[in-house]
Amino acid sequence: EYLGEQLRLSVHDPVDRMIGAHLIALLCPAGRLTANPADIALAMNLPLERIEAVRTVMMRFDPSGLFARDLRECLGAQLAEKNRLDPAMQRLLDNLELLARRDMRRLMTLCEVDAEDLADMIAEIRELDPKPAASYDSEPAPAVVPDLLLRKAPDDAWLVELNPDTMPRLLVNERFHARVVPN
Repeated sequence: EYLGEQLRLSVHDPVDRMIGAHLIALLCPAGRLTANPADIALAMNLPLERIEAVRTVMMRFDPSGLFARDLRECLGAQLAEKNRLDPAMQRLLDNLELLARRDMRRLMTLCEVDAEDLADMIAEIRELDPKPAASYDSEPAPAVVPDLLLRKAPDDAWLVELNPDTMPRLLVNERFHARVVPN
């Protein structure tokens, strides 16, 4: 609902709104796009450029980083929102696998920064949210309690019973009961 409201406020063309609604439906719980935009364009019989244009607008929705195709793009969108996506930071994002392996020497060379600057950049990345939609995940649906219970009898027949947990409770005030029913 929150994303739908942002879509209605940001996108005015009906076809672009349809694209946006489709993109919202394809988000995974982490907030990333689960389908390839080229496949979406093919399925909707629309140009890829139009799908990407709508996705680009939606990547600026709150929280930033939604509708990214991967972690690099998600973190990049959040850094761009903070106006911190400089060339050195982009090279760091392009080499997240080196960061995962803790290859700091190679990262310093690629990003053209010293150890202190690299440490600051890594600290900044750690402050970002790799799963921006996780905090907006709705509560799980409550378990459904059946009104009828079905169980197998000893003679292999099936018995249908009312579930006592769903039956209304009847409380009788003993004083009034004594007045209504004489002893």
